[in-house]
Amino acid sequence: MQCVILAGGLGTRMKAVSGDLPKALLPVGPRAFIDWQLQWLKRLGVTEAILALGHGGKEIQAHLEKSPDRALFPALAYRFDGKEFLGTAGAIRNVADALADDFLVTYGDSFLFVRASDLFEAHRHAGKGVTFSIFHNKGAGDTSNVIFRNGGIVLYDKLKVTSAMDHIDYGMFAVRKKYFLEHVPPGKSDLAPFLTAASRAGEMAPFLAHEIFREIGSPAGYEGLRRLLEENGHDLARLEKRIQ
Repeated sequence: MQCVILAGGLGTRMKAVSGDLPKALLPVGPRAFIDWQLQWLKRLGVTEAILALGHGGKEIQAHLEKSPDRALFPALAYRFDGKEFLGTAGAIRNVADALADDFLVTYGDSFLFVRASDLFEAHRHAGKGVTFSIFHNKGAGDTSNVIFRNGGIVLYDKLKVTSAMDHIDYGMFAVRKKYFLEHVPPGKSDLAPFLTAASRAGEMAPFLAHEIFREIGSPAGYEGLRRLLEENGHDLARLEKRIQ
Protein backbone atom coordinates (compact mmCIF):
# COMPACT_ATOMS: atom_id res chain seq x y z
CA MET A 1 0.00 0.00 0.00
CA GLN A 2 1.53 3.22 -1.24
CA CYS A 3 1.40 6.66 0.38
CA VAL A 4 2.63 9.98 -0.99
CA ILE A 5 3.87 12.25 1.80
CA LEU A 6 3.70 15.93 0.86
CA ALA A 7 6.67 17.48 2.64
CA GLY A 8 7.66 20.30 0.34
CA GLY A 9 6.29 23.33 2.18
CA LEU A 10 8.31 26.18 3.62
CA GLY A 11 6.91 25.83 7.15
CA THR A 12 6.60 29.59 7.63
CA ARG A 13 4.45 29.27 10.79
CA MET A 14 7.21 27.23 12.44
CA LYS A 15 10.17 29.54 11.78
CA ALA A 16 10.24 30.71 15.40
CA VAL A 17 10.70 27.08 16.51
CA SER A 18 12.61 25.48 13.64
CA GLY A 19 14.66 28.32 12.15
CA ASP A 20 15.99 27.00 8.84
CA LEU A 21 15.50 23.35 9.83
CA PRO A 22 12.83 21.58 7.73
CA LYS A 23 9.71 20.84 9.78
CA ALA A 24 10.13 17.11 9.19
CA LEU A 25 13.44 17.17 11.06
CA LEU A 26 12.15 18.93 14.17
CA PRO A 27 13.05 16.86 17.25
CA VAL A 28 10.08 15.40 19.07
CA GLY A 29 11.58 13.72 22.11
CA PRO A 30 14.40 11.37 21.10
CA ARG A 31 13.64 11.35 17.35
CA ALA A 32 12.94 13.72 14.49
CA PHE A 33 9.27 14.03 13.55
CA ILE A 34 9.77 12.26 10.21
CA ASP A 35 11.11 9.18 12.02
CA TRP A 36 7.99 9.02 14.17
CA GLN A 37 5.70 9.60 11.20
CA LEU A 38 7.24 6.91 9.02
CA GLN A 39 7.24 4.33 11.81
CA TRP A 40 3.63 5.21 12.56
CA LEU A 41 2.53 4.90 8.93
CA LYS A 42 4.15 1.49 8.65
CA ARG A 43 2.36 0.32 11.80
CA LEU A 44 -0.91 1.51 10.25
CA GLY A 45 -0.42 -0.45 7.03
CA VAL A 46 1.69 1.63 4.63
CA THR A 47 4.32 -0.48 2.85
CA GLU A 48 5.76 2.16 0.46
CA ALA A 49 6.17 5.90 1.01
CA ILE A 50 7.05 8.42 -1.70
CA LEU A 51 8.33 11.62 -0.12
CA ALA A 52 7.51 14.63 -2.31
CA LEU A 53 10.12 17.10 -1.11
CA GLY A 54 10.91 20.78 -1.59
CA HIS A 55 12.46 23.02 1.06
CA GLY A 56 15.21 21.11 2.85
CA GLY A 57 14.50 17.97 0.86
CA LYS A 58 18.12 16.90 0.54
CA GLU A 59 18.57 17.28 4.30
CA ILE A 60 15.53 15.09 4.92
CA GLN A 61 16.79 12.44 2.51
CA ALA A 62 20.26 12.43 4.07
CA HIS A 63 18.75 12.11 7.55
CA LEU A 64 16.55 9.18 6.59
CA GLU A 65 19.25 7.30 4.72
CA LYS A 66 21.42 7.19 7.82
CA SER A 67 18.60 6.75 10.36
CA PRO A 68 19.07 3.82 12.75
CA ASP A 69 15.30 3.29 12.52
CA ARG A 70 15.25 2.56 8.78
CA ALA A 71 14.13 -1.03 9.29
CA LEU A 72 10.98 0.32 10.96
CA PHE A 73 10.04 2.51 7.97
CA PRO A 74 8.08 1.59 4.84
CA ALA A 75 10.13 1.31 1.64
CA LEU A 76 11.13 4.88 0.73
CA ALA A 77 11.43 6.81 -2.51
CA TYR A 78 12.24 10.52 -2.92
CA ARG A 79 11.07 13.11 -5.44
CA PHE A 80 11.91 16.81 -5.50
CA ASP A 81 9.99 19.84 -6.74
CA GLY A 82 13.07 21.27 -8.44
CA LYS A 83 13.66 25.00 -8.78
CA GLU A 84 9.97 25.92 -8.62
CA PHE A 85 7.56 25.01 -5.81
CA LEU A 86 4.95 22.80 -7.49
CA GLY A 87 2.13 23.05 -4.96
CA THR A 88 0.43 20.08 -3.35
CA ALA A 89 -1.30 18.71 -6.46
CA GLY A 90 1.68 19.51 -8.67
CA ALA A 91 3.96 17.56 -6.33
CA ILE A 92 1.76 14.47 -6.72
CA ARG A 93 1.64 14.96 -10.51
CA ASN A 94 5.43 15.09 -10.40
CA VAL A 95 5.53 11.47 -9.15
CA ALA A 96 2.86 10.20 -11.56
CA ASP A 97 5.14 7.60 -13.15
CA ALA A 98 5.67 5.95 -9.75
CA LEU A 99 2.05 5.93 -8.57
CA ALA A 100 0.02 2.78 -8.04
CA ASP A 101 -3.48 2.55 -9.52
CA ASP A 102 -4.80 3.62 -6.11
CA PHE A 103 -2.67 5.42 -3.54
CA LEU A 104 -2.85 7.35 -0.28
CA VAL A 105 -1.82 10.95 0.33
CA THR A 106 -0.88 12.59 3.62
CA TYR A 107 1.07 15.63 4.75
CA GLY A 108 4.61 15.85 6.09
CA ASP A 109 3.50 17.54 9.32
CA SER A 110 0.60 15.21 10.22
CA PHE A 111 0.28 12.48 12.85
CA LEU A 112 -3.09 10.83 12.38
CA PHE A 113 -5.20 8.40 14.38
CA VAL A 114 -6.71 6.57 11.43
CA ARG A 115 -5.67 3.13 10.18
CA ALA A 116 -4.34 3.59 6.66
CA SER A 117 -5.19 0.02 5.64
CA ASP A 118 -8.85 0.53 6.63
CA LEU A 119 -9.04 3.77 4.67
CA PHE A 120 -7.53 2.08 1.63
CA GLU A 121 -9.96 -0.84 1.82
CA ALA A 122 -12.90 1.56 2.15
CA HIS A 123 -11.65 3.40 -0.94
CA ARG A 124 -11.56 0.24 -3.02
CA HIS A 125 -15.04 -0.66 -1.86
CA ALA A 126 -16.49 2.81 -2.53
CA GLY A 127 -15.31 2.98 -6.13
CA LYS A 128 -14.99 6.79 -6.12
CA GLY A 129 -12.19 8.98 -7.41
CA VAL A 130 -11.31 10.04 -3.85
CA THR A 131 -11.96 8.65 -0.37
CA PHE A 132 -11.54 11.46 2.14
CA SER A 133 -10.95 11.07 5.86
CA ILE A 134 -12.93 13.55 7.96
CA PHE A 135 -13.46 14.31 11.64
CA HIS A 136 -16.55 15.70 13.38
CA ASN A 137 -14.94 18.69 15.08
CA LYS A 138 -18.04 20.95 15.13
CA GLY A 139 -15.82 23.92 14.33
CA ALA A 140 -13.67 23.51 17.44
CA GLY A 141 -9.97 24.20 17.00
CA ASP A 142 -9.33 24.37 13.27
CA THR A 143 -12.14 25.59 11.03
CA SER A 144 -14.61 23.01 9.73
CA ASN A 145 -14.66 22.73 5.94
CA VAL A 146 -16.85 19.70 5.12
CA ILE A 147 -20.61 19.27 4.83
CA PHE A 148 -21.37 15.66 5.76
CA ARG A 149 -25.01 14.53 5.50
CA ASN A 150 -26.76 11.15 5.41
CA GLY A 151 -23.51 9.21 5.29
CA GLY A 152 -21.98 11.17 2.41
CA ILE A 153 -19.80 14.20 1.72
CA VAL A 154 -21.94 16.93 0.17
CA LEU A 155 -19.11 19.46 -0.09
CA TYR A 156 -15.49 20.01 0.86
CA ASP A 157 -14.33 23.59 0.47
CA LYS A 158 -11.54 25.08 2.58
CA LEU A 159 -11.84 28.47 0.89
CA LYS A 160 -15.58 29.10 1.24
CA VAL A 161 -16.54 28.06 4.75
CA THR A 162 -20.25 28.02 5.66
CA SER A 163 -22.22 27.47 8.86
CA ALA A 164 -23.39 24.10 7.50
CA MET A 165 -19.87 22.71 7.84
CA ASP A 166 -19.21 20.78 11.05
CA HIS A 167 -16.58 18.27 9.87
CA ILE A 168 -12.96 18.89 8.93
CA ASP A 169 -10.57 17.20 6.54
CA TYR A 170 -8.40 14.84 8.57
CA GLY A 171 -5.17 14.87 6.60
CA MET A 172 -5.19 11.58 4.70
CA PHE A 173 -7.10 10.50 1.62
CA ALA A 174 -7.03 7.79 -1.04
CA VAL A 175 -7.05 8.57 -4.76
CA ARG A 176 -7.63 6.63 -7.93
CA LYS A 177 -4.65 7.45 -10.15
CA LYS A 178 -6.67 7.57 -13.38
CA TYR A 179 -9.13 10.05 -11.86
CA PHE A 180 -6.35 12.25 -10.52
CA LEU A 181 -4.46 12.41 -13.82
CA GLU A 182 -7.66 13.21 -15.72
CA HIS A 183 -8.34 16.24 -13.49
CA VAL A 184 -4.91 17.61 -12.60
CA PRO A 185 -2.67 18.78 -15.49
CA PRO A 186 1.13 18.82 -15.18
CA GLY A 187 2.71 21.88 -13.61
CA LYS A 188 2.10 23.94 -10.51
CA SER A 189 -1.27 23.47 -8.77
CA ASP A 190 -2.83 22.88 -5.37
CA LEU A 191 -5.06 20.11 -4.11
CA ALA A 192 -7.90 22.27 -2.77
CA PRO A 193 -9.61 22.95 -6.16
CA PHE A 194 -9.24 19.30 -7.21
CA LEU A 195 -10.74 18.02 -3.97
CA THR A 196 -13.57 20.58 -3.95
CA ALA A 197 -14.46 19.61 -7.53
CA ALA A 198 -14.42 15.91 -6.60
CA SER A 199 -16.87 16.56 -3.77
CA ARG A 200 -19.18 18.56 -6.03
CA ALA A 201 -19.07 15.81 -8.67
CA GLY A 202 -20.08 13.11 -6.19
CA GLU A 203 -16.65 11.49 -6.50
CA MET A 204 -15.65 11.83 -2.84
CA ALA A 205 -16.47 9.02 -0.42
CA PRO A 206 -16.14 9.66 3.35
CA PHE A 207 -14.01 7.84 5.89
CA LEU A 208 -14.68 8.85 9.50
CA ALA A 209 -11.88 9.36 12.02
CA HIS A 210 -12.73 9.26 15.72
CA GLU A 211 -9.90 11.17 17.40
CA ILE A 212 -8.58 14.62 16.56
CA PHE A 213 -5.43 14.66 14.45
CA ARG A 214 -2.09 15.92 15.71
CA GLU A 215 0.33 18.05 13.68
CA ILE A 216 3.56 20.02 13.84
CA GLY A 217 2.49 22.74 11.42
CA SER A 218 2.07 25.26 14.24
CA PRO A 219 3.95 25.90 17.50
CA ALA A 220 0.90 24.85 19.53
CA GLY A 221 0.47 21.69 17.48
CA TYR A 222 4.14 20.82 17.82
CA GLU A 223 4.02 21.21 21.58
CA GLY A 224 0.83 19.14 21.78
CA LEU A 225 2.38 16.23 19.89
CA ARG A 226 5.56 16.45 21.95
CA ARG A 227 3.50 16.16 25.14
CA LEU A 228 1.38 13.31 23.76
CA LEU A 229 4.40 11.19 22.88
CA GLU A 230 6.07 11.97 26.19
CA GLU A 231 2.95 11.08 28.19
CA ASN A 232 2.83 7.73 26.38
CA GLY A 233 6.47 6.94 26.96
CA HIS A 234 7.30 7.44 23.27
CA ASP A 235 5.64 4.05 22.75
CA LEU A 236 3.84 3.83 19.39
CA ALA A 237 2.27 0.47 20.28
CA ARG A 238 0.57 2.18 23.20
CA LEU A 239 -0.67 5.01 21.01
CA GLU A 240 -1.95 2.59 18.39
CA LYS A 241 -4.47 1.23 20.89
CA ARG A 242 -6.30 4.57 20.67
CA ILE A 243 -7.39 3.92 17.10
CA GLN A 244 -10.98 2.66 16.88
